[in-house]
Amino acid sequence: MNKNEEITAYEFFRRERNGEDRFIGILPERRKDPERITHASIMNWAKILVPEDIFYDKVYFVRVRI
Repeated sequence: MNKNEEITAYEFFRRERNGEDRFIGILPERRKDPERITHASIMNWAKILVPEDIFYDKVYFVRVRI
């Protein structure tokens, strides 16, 4: 990767009961084949960090360029 080259990353957040969003983590995209990049494949990483009982309703990601 060149110094000036941007990469795609995903910032994961969890919505708290009080309505605030809490940052969970960031995942840089390293896959070269765009066919393998799906919403489900991205969310699989967050499942490692967040308990399943709150995962489906409260976790989301934002795609960013860094």
